[in-house]
Amino acid sequence: MKLISSLPIVFAMIAVAPLAHGIEKIRVAYPAIAPGSTPSWVTAEKGIWRKYGLDVEPILVSGGARAVPALVGGSVHFIIGSDTGVTTGRLQGIPLTRLGVTMNTLGSSLLTQPGIQSVRDLKGKILGTSRGRDASYARLAKLLRDNGMNPNEDVKILQIGAGESGRLSALKAGVIHATMLFPPLDLIARNEGLKVLVKFDVPTPGGGINTTSAHLRQNRGQVIDFLKGYMEGIHYM
Repeated sequence: MKLISSLPIVFAMIAVAPLAHGIEKIRVAYPAIAPGSTPSWVTAEKGIWRKYGLDVEPILVSGGARAVPALVGGSVHFIIGSDTGVTTGRLQGIPLTRLGVTMNTLGSSLLTQPGIQSVRDLKGKILGTSRGRDASYARLAKLLRDNGMNPNEDVKILQIGAGESGRLSALKAGVIHATMLFPPLDLIARNEGLKVLVKFDVPTPGGGINTTSAHLRQNRGQVIDFLKGYMEGIHYM
């Protein structure tokens, strides 16, 4: 995974950014405890957004299936990540705007019980996914199809809450036989005796920074200040 320290999509916007006045409270959803979320934590904890008049609270909202409704409903102002959920929402006509992306690759691993020797061994087994058809589900489904299996018929898909940590706990407990995990949980799982059956490193514009089209229209200056602070946070890292 490589963090991109610039967001070309918004360069023109930043050139005309107004100065921030006062402190605005902003809530930002992120989908998982994973490396891609690190810049938002660092930027918030170092107080970098405050330089731009923003008090930003990162909030864990596991999976795009929950994050997108939270954004549309106004519970949060931005989503960082949840790329599959945001893309699906846009295809369904939900007025969302992707302001830029922060990653150009997205690594993940298929973790299984130790006795699983191949992807074909997963036939008839229980596979864990998040609540919603996010990036981990999309990769799992493609992997099954590439190995001659139908994800809707040849395996049982069990949706598990509590994000990736919930799926890891279910895998360790034997509730499921396999699941897709992102760093660093894939390494943690391997160190705890589970098997990394397949590793992925897919060129993917990921870690999208998203808001609603209405929020962008009504709060253009705030959005610009948010992006400037976030870019500075990535540079600090």
